[in-house]
Amino acid sequence: MTFSYSNPEKLLEFYSDQNKKSLELNFIFHSSDHIRYQNGIPISGPHGGASRAIKVETNLNNNEIYTVTIFNTDSNQNIVQMAPKQMKLLSYNSDTIELKGYGRGLMGEPFEDYGLTILQNDGKIEECILHIYSRSIYIQYFTLPNIQDLFGS
Repeated sequence: MTFSYSNPEKLLEFYSDQNKKSLELNFIFHSSDHIRYQNGIPISGPHGGASRAIKVETNLNNNEIYTVTIFNTDSNQNIVQMAPKQMKLLSYNSDTIELKGYGRGLMGEPFEDYGLTILQNDGKIEECILHIYSRSIYIQYFTLPNIQDLFGS
């Protein structure tokens, strides 16, 4: 089975055969806003516009490891909001990809406290959810629809 979707900003490829399953992820998801939840309760947002970019890259040396970085892109800036975290694939299907932190950072902090869920529809990423397990927090990143898309103008 092979599934591919690409455009200038996104590349998602799924491959599987009888003995091997792998997933290559290289994309940047541009979010126009987000909501922060703690213990399942919304505690912050939506903000009426809080641009972020979630960048996911397959490791060049080991295609079983991914690097996830989040940038604050308000006012056309690209400031690192979350330093790069290594993650491994937990599961995937045509609608959902789940990654979980793996290894440690340069200062010894464990990446296992982090995870990323990628939700897609027909190969198009609709939202990303960052999980911070140790604090019972998750942050839902999404793109608000363009008002012209809503009214067909």
